[in-house]
Amino acid sequence: NKKSKLGLIIIITVITLLLLGIFSVIFALINMGNDKMIKGVQIEKIDVSKMTKDEAKKILEEFYSQKVENEIYLVNGEFESTTTYNALEVKYKIDEALEKAHKIGRSGNLFKDNFDILKVWIKGKEIDLDIVIDEDMIDQVTQNINNSIEGAVVQPSYYIENEKLIITT
Repeated sequence: NKKSKLGLIIIITVITLLLLGIFSVIFALINMGNDKMIKGVQIEKIDVSKMTKDEAKKILEEFYSQKVENEIYLVNGEFESTTTYNALEVKYKIDEALEKAHKIGRSGNLFKDNFDILKVWIKGKEIDLDIVIDEDMIDQVTQNINNSIEGAVVQPSYYIENEKLIITT
């Protein structure tokens, strides 16, 4: 009686593992052929689920092209100024974020990929969008602001003229 129960438990366990393995392989094969992002993936709170890279890129570029014209307000006491993301030459690394999003569930390891996909379906996944700002432009804007603020610190400069050291403040 105990042997038959143990045998039945072993058979049920083996059948369950086989079914899980078969479904896992089918699930992975279906997802490997899918060129769309996994359900639950977002890039900076923009849902790119079930989109191809090109579809998601179009939406992200449209959103961030509008954002570059947003004004940045700079205030220091009586001084007020504005600049834009565009003036600072801000570049959004959309292609890198899309690549990260697209790689979810596509590592090549069948079981890891299935686990990652299910995890993203349940919890979601937020991909950060990195930006690059031209530091020369930031220096130029800060110098312009510094020149406009009354009482701001002026960096002294110097030069040599006719063997004399000339210091300006």
